[in-house]
Amino acid sequence: MAAYIFSLVLGLFFSVLEVLYLGWDWKLLIFIPLTIAATVIAVFLVFIVTIWIISLFIDMEKKYDAPTKFYMELINFAFTYLLLILGVRVKLEGGEKVPTDKRFLVVSNHVHAFDPLFVILSLRNTWVSYVSKPENFKIPIIGRYMHRCLHLPIDRDNPRNALLTINEAADQISRGAVSMGIFPEGTRSKTGELGEFRNGAFKIAQKAKCPVVVAAIKNSRKAARRPFVTVTVKIAGVLPYGEIAEMRTAEISSKVREMILTA
Repeated sequence: MAAYIFSLVLGLFFSVLEVLYLGWDWKLLIFIPLTIAATVIAVFLVFIVTIWIISLFIDMEKKYDAPTKFYMELINFAFTYLLLILGVRVKLEGGEKVPTDKRFLVVSNHVHAFDPLFVILSLRNTWVSYVSKPENFKIPIIGRYMHRCLHLPIDRDNPRNALLTINEAADQISRGAVSMGIFPEGTRSKTGELGEFRNGAFKIAQKAKCPVVVAAIKNSRKAARRPFVTVTVKIAGVLPYGEIAEMRTAEISSKVREMILTA
């Protein structure tokens, strides 16, 4: 938010300079919003170049044991600025239900490519990293920050490799490094309707002996079509580990699905 306000103030400053230099003319009114827009875009581009340079210091071959506040705050700042540019506002409902004294697994529906951003920003007071498809780690700049912030790639076509990722996600929660997020549907819903769940996702919580935070993301489908949309991340509830410890993953899946649908 601070960077966005700074961009607007800087744009207004250049507009005033433009008026002082050229003299007042009603025709100049059209250049004021253009100057402000150009300044906001210029600041954004400078920011992109800056985070690209910083990303070059991230070793993609190194396995990091913990994130740092610097990288976590930087990626949160970048996501916030991006959503402001796109005119998307994120609102959290039921945040008081989220555990503050322990790490957890957060699960939700999945419609928009930015759904992880919406959840991460909503729960920015507790660091959340996601289990994601390997292709996302090949995205320039973004892939490097995902690696450094302990997001994990999962190969869903290879059960053995997928199990290794599930074990690693559980380990990151158990040792308190980060909370983990995963979309039980495994992919984005093209219709907006809640798809079938992959029950194995809930093995993470059972292995980590942690609670499951159930969230319902609303309006993200609209955010893909037009600007100035408020996306709501509603915490439907929290399943304590004691409640799911002896349950089959299919039972957990069914319960979570019902919580999302009725949120």
